[in-house]
Amino acid sequence: MLEKGDISTAGGLYYVLQQDYQKFESLGQVLSFDHAYLDTKLGFCRQTLTRQGFEEYRQGNLDKAITLWQGLLAIDPENNDMKEAVRTAIQQKKNLEKKD
Repeated sequence: MLEKGDISTAGGLYYVLQQDYQKFESLGQVLSFDHAYLDTKLGFCRQTLTRQGFEEYRQGNLDKAITLWQGLLAIDPENNDMKEAVRTAIQQKKNLEKKD
């Protein structure tokens, strides 16, 4: 999914694997990944979703920014900065809809 550019889905998969890694760890050499690899890939997904969300936000694409940030929160649920960014973008969207 990462190679196809679907960062949210890739991040979700890496997140699940990381959360359940202890269940797979006993397989050892059979796995093509380890915990450090998952951390690296999750970090990349987090950074990419954050950056892409802010790019869309700056361009006025609030729906796209919200979607990207919600994808980020699915893999980083304790990210309070992104929770606030989503709240702000939703409020701005509502304010713009009232003006129209």
